[in-house]
Amino acid sequence: MTIMQPPKQKATQPAIPPFQLFDQRITIVDRSETSDGYGGLGPTTETVIASGWAAIEKTFKTPSPRLGSEHYQAGTVEATAMWKITFWYDPNVTVKHFIRHGTRLFNILMLENVEDQNLYYETYCSERVEPSNV
Repeated sequence: MTIMQPPKQKATQPAIPPFQLFDQRITIVDRSETSDGYGGLGPTTETVIASGWAAIEKTFKTPSPRLGSEHYQAGTVEATAMWKITFWYDPNVTVKHFIRHGTRLFNILMLENVEDQNLYYETYCSERVEPSNV
């Protein structure tokens, strides 16, 4: 009588990040507004969570579920561009944080730990427009 052995499975290969494309410097920040003591808000303070190298690309593709938006403006359809920012894994980063690249600030809309291997994140972001103080 022979005993059936399960076939030997190969170990899964880890996801290979596009590290050669990580040519942009980013900073992950947490922004908070402080109270001015009179019931109003004071200046916004930024706390640096992490910084490192990233790959940044502008895309009109959106992941599932759909995060983009379209609307009519002046008789034309206008689509919102998304930014796909890929950077090394850091367990402290959440969707509550922001990505700073130079003078630009991005809202993190989706944060994906690629293949749950804790190597790198793929994020879909929208550019944050700061209100001007007039």
